[in-house]
Amino acid sequence: MEQYVTDKNVEEKFGAIQRAMDDGEYDIVVKECGGLFETAFKKIFHEAVALLGFKERNELLEKEKEKGEGKKGVDAFTFGQLVGLFSETKLMKKWAKISNRDVGLMEYVNFNSVVELRNDVTHNMGRCGKADAELVFQYLKALYTAMGMTDIEKICYRPPVPRVPVEVSGDQKEKANIT
Repeated sequence: MEQYVTDKNVEEKFGAIQRAMDDGEYDIVVKECGGLFETAFKKIFHEAVALLGFKERNELLEKEKEKGEGKKGVDAFTFGQLVGLFSETKLMKKWAKISNRDVGLMEYVNFNSVVELRNDVTHNMGRCGKADAELVFQYLKALYTAMGMTDIEKICYRPPVPRVPVEVSGDQKEKANIT
């Protein structure tokens, strides 16, 4: 069984993702977000199994068996299989209700598009733009906030770099064509 990352590791990963975002490494942002989405979905699945009533729990476990083709459980699922499981079972909504969590719009996010983007940059050497990377990262922040990590924005905050005025001499202005 995969071991879940600790809160400290999650904080470190969020910090690394923010640095990649700041550095314009958008492909890395999407790849790293994908890994943390997998971790979150697996954790939510296990919490739901523990909290759901008998009938709903059995339905969920049957869907897990179906998705894993009877050969693997949720901890060995790919990101795409996890998203499929969540989509087909409405697990985000069920988990939110039984755990008394406010998932906001996460209940309605089409994670299939996130999987496609992540797979493209991971397996096909595709490129990702800033807007898509920002959106995926915001989804991730919202999900982890719903899971109880309240310091996400604090973890990701990077103070602005102060601008230092530079004096330029007349000769340097002429060489640089500065008026």
